[in-house]
Amino acid sequence: MTRALVLVALTAASLSEACMCERPPEAPTELLASADVIFEGTAGASVEKAAPRNPRAFTMPSFTETQFTVTRMWKGAPVKSIAVGSSQPCGLSFQKGEQWLVFASKNEDGSLSTGRCTSSGKLDVAQRELALLAKGAPVKAPEATLSAWRAEKPGATRELRFSDKAGEHLVKFSLSDLKRRKSSEGYSRSRELLVTHSIGKKQVWQARDFVQQCEFDLSLEFLDGAIEVTDVDENGLGEISFLYVLGCRSDVSPDTMKLLMYEDATKYALRGESMVQVNATDFIGGEFQVDPSFDKAPAAFLDFARAKWKRFVTDVK
Repeated sequence: MTRALVLVALTAASLSEACMCERPPEAPTELLASADVIFEGTAGASVEKAAPRNPRAFTMPSFTETQFTVTRMWKGAPVKSIAVGSSQPCGLSFQKGEQWLVFASKNEDGSLSTGRCTSSGKLDVAQRELALLAKGAPVKAPEATLSAWRAEKPGATRELRFSDKAGEHLVKFSLSDLKRRKSSEGYSRSRELLVTHSIGKKQVWQARDFVQQCEFDLSLEFLDGAIEVTDVDENGLGEISFLYVLGCRSDVSPDTMKLLMYEDATKYALRGESMVQVNATDFIGGEFQVDPSFDKAPAAFLDFARAKWKRFVTDVK
């Protein structure tokens, strides 16, 4: 009886030690290097199998392999489905229909396994990892040129030009200061933002926004460095994305902030607030809402947009 208790105690201690994990990767390059295969997918059927040998992972005789339908590959050869195993007590349990971000390593027999000490997690709580992957993974993009701002009454313009399989694109960005009006505070100001996109001689879409009759501090500006063209889904069609802020403030509060992204005539958007520092340690704002249009977009679009928002929200002055 005593021997059995000792064996149980030793086994529990060994399992506890085996599941002690290192700190999670903090840089995009570290995260990409932490696994042989990284993907987003939906869990399907699971089956019990004999545990393979894997020098990176603590394995037990109980080994469950789950089939995933892949929605995005971050690292590894492109596939539509993939099988990943996990063993207890350091493993993960996948329920059919759940969406996961999976970091898997290769076993000696070429199969894949994952566990609690990887960066794997359910997709809805893996935003930190998705943002790091978006920063570290190269984003394909057509060659493009973006002109400097050019003064044009009543404001300024700049042009983005690029080519893809749809043709020759021209995207024109404009800011216009409208006529001031007298008000109880002296004068009110108005500003308009306009973006137009054309392929050849055909206009595809336009985006317009404005701040009207502002008697306080008016802001309506594109964020520096946030105008770009990409091909995130690698379908040969460029996506145009940009961020801007707008507001009329008399205090220290966030501006409205918007990220717009277009592929062809389809518009995707994140809408929220800029981030403002209110004292030496505290900030307010920075949150955003996801436009329902992303529900029908490739998963990579929202990953890209979230990462871009987080990259620029702290740069707003």
